[in-house]
Amino acid sequence: MATVYTIYVGFNGPRGVEYNRDLLFHVLAGCGLNGYTVIEGTGMYNGIPEPGASVILIAPNERDDEHIREHVAAVANEYKDLAQQEEVWVTRRQEDLLII
Repeated sequence: MATVYTIYVGFNGPRGVEYNRDLLFHVLAGCGLNGYTVIEGTGMYNGIPEPGASVILIAPNERDDEHIREHVAAVANEYKDLAQQEEVWVTRRQEDLLII
């Protein structure tokens, strides 16, 4: 079983959407992980549309899960603090993984 983590972030904030978007990629570049997917889109927060992103990271096995879990928490916390966000959400789920 693989563990899939998804970090959900919004880009609205005091410094603006572009700043927070760039900040997310800066935080990810310095986090020590060598693989993730970022999907940008528009979500809703308190009934207001907000640009944002979902960052998906996969731990292919139990051995890698602890390492990735620590980095996911660090990325979410750092982005939340630096982007001055009220919340950053993280989900975790188990899935079958087929590597081709």
